[in-house]
Parts: sequence; C-alpha cells; structure tokens
Amino acid sequence: MNIFIKPAVIEQAREISRLLNSLTKEFISKDCSEAGVKVLLNSMSEENIKMYVQSDFYYVVAKIDKEIVGVIALKSENHIYHLFVSRRVQSNGIATQLWQYLENHANKKFNPKYFTVNSSNNAVGLYEKFGFVAESEAQTKNGVSSIPMKLIYNQ
Repeated sequence: MNIFIKPAVIEQAREISRLLNSLTKEFISKDCSEAGVKVLLNSMSEENIKMYVQSDFYYVVAKIDKEIVGVIALKSENHIYHLFVSRRVQSNGIATQLWQYLENHANKKFNPKYFTVNSSNNAVGLYEKFGFVAESEAQTKNGVSSIPMKLIYNQ
C-alpha cells in the first residue's frame, strides 16, 4: 500500500468534507447532542473546508492511489483541528504519518512550545500515543463533547 502525504489544495475540499462527515457520523456523533452533530457537520461542509484551507488552517491529506484516506489540520500555530482516517485503512499507521508530517511542518514554521487538541472520546488513546495528555475531563460546548489535550515539549 503506497501512501502519499502532502498538503491539501482547495480543489480537494469536497472529498475532505465527505470523509470528515462520514467518519463524524460513525464515530463522534454518539457523544454529541443532536444540535452538536449539526454544528460539527456544518463546520465540516465543503464551503467551510474551502474557507479553512484559504485562511490560517494548514490541511494535509493522505492518499492511496487517487483517494483521500486521511486528513489532519492545524489551526493557527499549534492546534490540531481535524485528524481523520478512513475506517477501511485504520490501524495502518496513517494517522501517525499525518501527525508526524504536520508536527514537522509546524516545528519548522512556528517552533511551538506545545500543541493542543480537543479530542473525541474514541481518539484519546491515539493522541496519548503521540504524547498528548488530557487537561481535564470531557467538556461539552454547543452540544459537542471533547477532551482537551496538550502535548508540551520539554524546554
């Protein structure tokens, strides 16, 4: 399986949106209110992904052949905004490759002292594998449940 990791382009917004929406419905929606699911899915619309790619977000995709099978996004300098991998290729190290690519980019461009993420319940173990630690119990905002996590670099 040849996996290619590279920065996303605006023309990929529709495919990114479809991947994020399908995985959100499958894995994240159960931990959110009905209103929260609407908030999440709206934030992942094609139009919003286009807007994010054109602003201060940095999107990276993983592709197998011509299909996007994974996405990670950095908001500002140090906040992971999305990390999703297609169910059919999970457990193949794609999330780790996406994270390493994004971390390397951020370290070169911004040299952050830490990274943050609002993890879904089912992704906590993955982020812990990357070195993140939970900063508090699950929190709910606008009907969306998440666990705030942080990765601090040793100074």
